[in-house]
Amino acid sequence: MDTIGQVIDFHCLMLDIGGMKKKNHDPDNLIRKMVKELELSEAFFRFLLPDHIKQLIRLKTLRPAEDAFADEALQEYFSDTIFEVELNSSSEENPQSLLLLVEYVRDPDEFLALQLMEYLLESYCHQAEQEMAGKRKMRPILPLVFYYGPLSWQPKTFPELFEPINEILKEYIPDVPFLFFSLTDTPDEEILNMG
Repeated sequence: MDTIGQVIDFHCLMLDIGGMKKKNHDPDNLIRKMVKELELSEAFFRFLLPDHIKQLIRLKTLRPAEDAFADEALQEYFSDTIFEVELNSSSEENPQSLLLLVEYVRDPDEFLALQLMEYLLESYCHQAEQEMAGKRKMRPILPLVFYYGPLSWQPKTFPELFEPINEILKEYIPDVPFLFFSLTDTPDEEILNMG
């Protein structure tokens, strides 16, 4: 973060997150605040994304993604939780970007990985149509799950939904890797020290 004001704003956001953790509030206000103030979103992703991903992207180019889904209901649903960021390898001649899809979860969902797979498939099909029409190239999507429920929880991966399963068959089950952040399992001190 570049300015003292941005640092203060980000720490206020973290206090909001801490309050959400204690009171089990929905994240709507947090999401609206992040979308309005992209510097806060940038700091949020700076904390959540692993270093090997942060090294690939230009966080300063973070912006809401407006054309990730063909389905209007999905685009509306994700209108404030899907972001686009340029890759470091991007150039004017060869623009490249990554979509960051944030799914906020309050209640543990055994089939979360299947839901994420559905979202990704919908977006990738839409992106393929756009590329075939010559509008823009496909972009990879990195799903991030932000859990803020009252109970400790670790979501299952898609292959784990089939366990126990024969190892030979396991290689034919697709996987949907996603980043998982549990507000519930993160100490308050760590939340307040984000950014």
